[in-house]
Amino acid sequence: MNYGSFGLDLKGPLSTVSIPDTLQDSLMARLDQLRAAKEVAQLGAVLGREFAYDVLLAIAPMDEAALQDGLRRRACSPASSISPISSATS
Repeated sequence: MNYGSFGLDLKGPLSTVSIPDTLQDSLMARLDQLRAAKEVAQLGAVLGREFAYDVLLAIAPMDEAALQDGLRRRACSPASSISPISSATS
């Protein structure tokens, strides 16, 4: 299955499609598809639903360009639920 413009598109016979048994399996499978954004999503999940960008930058094991790319990819994915706020000082 792939995400299409109107939801999920079946790409092959139904018998070869793996359906996760649990919600956690489903979420992890979705995160695995995000690749570069996966680590950013996991850091955001640790920080909570809203967090200061400078806090995320301080704990991220990547440079700022990679962090920005991960945030952009995560924000464009379906069901994005984390969002940095401008800074911890605001």
